[in-house]
Amino acid sequence: MKNSASFWNLAARERSGSINTAYFFNITGENWNVIGGDQDDQFILHSPRFTSINGKGGVDTLTLHNDIKSDVTIDLNSKNEFNNLEIVNEIPGQQTTVVTECSTKTVASMGGPDSNPDLVHVPAELCSQKRA
Repeated sequence: MKNSASFWNLAARERSGSINTAYFFNITGENWNVIGGDQDDQFILHSPRFTSINGKGGVDTLTLHNDIKSDVTIDLNSKNEFNNLEIVNEIPGQQTTVVTECSTKTVASMGGPDSNPDLVHVPAELCSQKRA
């Protein structure tokens, strides 16, 4: 079946997608690894405690859910935690720091509180090597 979609509600452990399928991962637990398929996957993160997310192929989106009540740093260059995520949607009203990588297409900043705004860091030195 080509270009089908699957929904997984994840509370723990590890889950891996397959080819020709787009996945929607609703990640509610802690200490897990998840790997998407080769299509455009969605990852909804409810807890800041996890092991790793790998979008694999396609244009993959990480959305931080407002269940996360603390400030969050998403470092897309940290290959131990995040791989192959191209879009990040932040939490309204909380400070979120996003460190992008060259394949990052969009960071939807919700602004953070007035006293502690969101931060988006684009490390140009990493991308300039890939352009050459």
